[in-house]
Amino acid sequence: MKNYLNKYKNKFWLIQTLFFILVIMHLSCYENIISPSGQNIFLDDTCTVLITSVTDGDTYEVTEQDDKIRIQVIDFDCYELKKTNKLLEQAEFAGIVPDSAVALGQQAKRLAERLLLNRKVLLVRDSSVSNFDSFSGLNRKVYVNGENIKEIFKFYNLLALEE
Repeated sequence: MKNYLNKYKNKFWLIQTLFFILVIMHLSCYENIISPSGQNIFLDDTCTVLITSVTDGDTYEVTEQDDKIRIQVIDFDCYELKKTNKLLEQAEFAGIVPDSAVALGQQAKRLAERLLLNRKVLLVRDSSVSNFDSFSGLNRKVYVNGENIKEIFKFYNLLALEE
């Protein structure tokens, strides 16, 4: 019985060690992506970046050292741009028809483009939220000219869900 347990203990130790090595290798890849101002977009709690693309009202892109990095805003959600299951749920929750939800999503994207595209913003990491979203983008709060963009989207009634 003791040999049996030792056999599995050794396998567990090996798997655990390999996992640890993979995590270290994964994180070390991000240590090299430093912004021109010397900030590390993946590890620093705050970082100033230039928004180079707007996907929708709450998803943006930055380019650091020729790498495109997706930014997902974490403290609010905008309506989707297409009729997906998520948009149908958002519309139902808000008590509006899906076409109206799509129109609000398009307005949110246009507002984000006007506010953020080709402008420097402050990204703020929230330690209570995972660093990465399910698509390997960064989860961050976004501030422009010192104001949380959530407040701007709220003013224009473009929030699907507020977290």
